[in-house]
Amino acid sequence: AKPQLDCATMPALISPRGATVVQDWEDDGRQVRPSSAGRRWPWQQQWSDDASEGCSIPPTPTKRGTQDKTIFPDSTKMKEQLRQQMVRPHYNVANFYKKEGFTQWLAKHPRFEHAALLLILLNAIWIAIETDANKATILLDAPPQFQIVEHFFCVCFTYEIMVRFFAFEWKTYACRE
Repeated sequence: AKPQLDCATMPALISPRGATVVQDWEDDGRQVRPSSAGRRWPWQQQWSDDASEGCSIPPTPTKRGTQDKTIFPDSTKMKEQLRQQMVRPHYNVANFYKKEGFTQWLAKHPRFEHAALLLILLNAIWIAIETDANKATILLDAPPQFQIVEHFFCVCFTYEIMVRFFAFEWKTYACRE
């Protein structure tokens, strides 16, 4: 039979804050003895302050700095977080553009954005066509129509990225995008 641990056999130490701290004990099946660890660190468990001297079972340990956890979240806190998210402004790259000038006007214009999206779509379709029809390994060996279309897309994408780059108020913002 395993020995019962009570306040007489389990020494308790009083911490500087007044909480009762119980030593770690090992039970190897034959006897109950103090563990070799012997130290209590701040993140380890402590017995709560309401430990009485005549107890035979120590109170439930509590961790320092933890709050009572409930099964259901606090509804008022959830509502406040939701309100904060609704009020937060949406991310828009145009907020980092200059306030005046041609490049910022062009970069913000809906037709420019639609033209860029159309260009991406046409490039995707062209890649599919070129993959099937172009048998050349490198662009220099390809027929002229493939070279012309590839250079056209290259010039268009370069123009788009230059317009967007020069539209930024601070050019370092372009590195974030």
